[in-house]
Amino acid sequence: MKKIIKERAEDLCVYWWTNHYDVTISSCKSDVETTIQEFYLTQEKLKFLQYLESAVQEDKDHHLKTCDDRNCLIEKGLAIALYVLENESKNLQVLTEEANSIPSDIQEIKDKIDVIIEELKKANVGNEILFDELIELKDLSKSLKKKNWTEVAKGKLIDLVLNKVIEKDTLDYIIKSLTGDSINLLN
Repeated sequence: MKKIIKERAEDLCVYWWTNHYDVTISSCKSDVETTIQEFYLTQEKLKFLQYLESAVQEDKDHHLKTCDDRNCLIEKGLAIALYVLENESKNLQVLTEEANSIPSDIQEIKDKIDVIIEELKKANVGNEILFDELIELKDLSKSLKKKNWTEVAKGKLIDLVLNKVIEKDTLDYIIKSLTGDSINLLN
């Protein structure tokens, strides 16, 4: 696949060179975005941009050795191409990092659940059913918005009290630890 990626980068570089780097930011960006869509994986897209940036930089270095024109349009086109490629790489890396990062509120919920499970086990409070429910709530935190998740969590935990799986004190501790709220159940 590396060979194909490198060839596509070289093809686009040759296309630009053939047109004497008569490019604008928008035309260059369009060429890059169109070509990059041929690749599925983000790593392939980043590799394509690296190859292309390297090839354009080589063209620029070679051209600067032979050109004395201070207002050279080719040099200007090369600078535009490098600018676009650098920004496309940065944007793609940021999008990748955002997609791979866990929002802080989700991570906070997961951390709180881990602490709760640990504290309950230390105090010999709780059972396998409770721990399974807490782990399930931890998994649900990825797919539900925080408000919806909080309502689902309260509902599941109240059901455990009503079914006499856990005591009301345990429920109060868990809810208070997770949400800061108190639950007022009628006895």
